Amino acid sequence: MKNFLILSVLQTFLLGEGFSQSGCTDPLASNYDPLAVVNDGSCLYPFTNQTPTFSVPIPDTIMESSGLLWYNQRYWSQNDDTDPNWYALDSLTGLIIDTLQWTGLVNFDWEEIQQNDQYFFIGDIGNNSGNRTDLKFFRIPKTAVNGFDLSVVDTIAFHYEDQLDFNNAANDHDFDGEAFLVDEDSIYLFTKCWASQTTSLYTFPNTVGEHAAIKRATWDVQGMITGAHRLSGDDHIALVGYTELLQPFMVLLYDFQGTDFLGANKRKISLGMPFHQMEAVCSADGLHYYLTNEKVVQGFTVPAQWHHWDATSFLVEDTAVVNIAQSDWSDLHVFPNPVNEILVVSGLPKWRPLSWRLLNERGALLDSGLVWNDTLVYSMLQMDKGIYFLELGVSNRKVVKVVHQ
Repeated sequence: MKNFLILSVLQTFLLGEGFSQSGCTDPLASNYDPLAVVNDGSCLYPFTNQTPTFSVPIPDTIMESSGLLWYNQRYWSQNDDTDPNWYALDSLTGLIIDTLQWTGLVNFDWEEIQQNDQYFFIGDIGNNSGNRTDLKFFRIPKTAVNGFDLSVVDTIAFHYEDQLDFNNAANDHDFDGEAFLVDEDSIYLFTKCWASQTTSLYTFPNTVGEHAAIKRATWDVQGMITGAHRLSGDDHIALVGYTELLQPFMVLLYDFQGTDFLGANKRKISLGMPFHQMEAVCSADGLHYYLTNEKVVQGFTVPAQWHHWDATSFLVEDTAVVNIAQSDWSDLHVFPNPVNEILVVSGLPKWRPLSWRLLNERGALLDSGLVWNDTLVYSMLQMDKGIYFLELGVSNRKVVKVVHQ
């Protein structure tokens, strides 16, 4: 405690003198600098491996799943070649439960789908050959979901500002792109660099016309980025990719300023699944992610699959983990149990947010989320009768058996 007070006084003195030391400000990093005030993006992390919570095959109809989008309480995906449809996948089984048809749109190489408040964006941006001069996005008003008409579709064309040579050898260049984000006025493209195994962040307006994609930053990710996700309002970004040997990984970007997404913490986490060409990532709550990989046939076959991956242990504040570890759950009250309709869980620990997961008797994840107050209210009306398990917290987690009758 004494050392902490001395450190606090020292930081106050330095700040008072107008001095702001830069360095790694993340306590989870191996080169954490307790004197650093400004995060300069230098944080380094030990090798970390975390496999998905579960993985299930998805139908061959969507075996080239290359993007994921959370819309209208469903996860939507698309193929990256010829097929102009989007498919809604069940979050537990990976089965197709709905289809959106964009009849008349041409899928040359759709690699990602994203959205803002007004529009869907389809990225026809795949460029394995490195010689495409027709890279573009389709921008579709969300009001067009019902009664789709090609006349409402706008085209946003772009080129890389620094690409001067279009006579590249396939899969041996740095001008492919499969991952992007959008906000109300811009597109943020993370490149898939076959040659250098880096990723560069390019930006340009999301307005109709032809734009030069401006390079903002490059990071040596030692792999190829294929998917990106940022939930509106979240202070972190998730990227997914794989190495030359098809070893998939996740990247968490956080503590960045504004849209300088590669300017701060970049934590790469191995997924521990050899020979998986991971292509897409999405989340409904910013902590529990779903991923898809394309079908791989190379003398052996890895089927296209649907994966659930939990980022809670990486993104929930350390103080929250400490607090829950000290909690004895003595105030917890679950009622009624057995339950017919509405389950109420009260007396939760006094820190926020609290992560929760609902699993069936076989341990399969059915639902998940965050609680921001001391009570969780959950409807069991859509659940089959049977035994369930409610898992609360991250460290020293509490598991409650729930009987639905």
